Amino acid sequence: MSGKRRWHWRCQSTASQKRCLESKSWLTSQIVRAAASIPANIAEGQARGTRKDYANFVNIARGSLAELDTFLLIVVETGLLTSEAVRSVLVDCDEVGRMLTALSARLRDVPPKT
Repeated sequence: MSGKRRWHWRCQSTASQKRCLESKSWLTSQIVRAAASIPANIAEGQARGTRKDYANFVNIARGSLAELDTFLLIVVETGLLTSEAVRSVLVDCDEVGRMLTALSARLRDVPPKT
């Protein structure tokens, strides 16, 4: 989990735990939306044509990645999936996060004037 700060969400009461489990379709939809937003924001930023816009959309993609990471932790916390079932996806999230951080840093670097 790469030492990254993670926000944990827990259902407090039995009633709210039941509601969490019943909201599986909403959670699935949010996971798909967050995952699809990552490459979509990168593509949109690159298409904007300026380094500043590209960097901004890469940072938005990083936010979507954080959402995806959080939703995956929620499905484990609520018992919808085991930690073993999401482990490889979380590892992939960490890798994508490192890639986005590196890309963001490169975009912030001012290119030399020629």
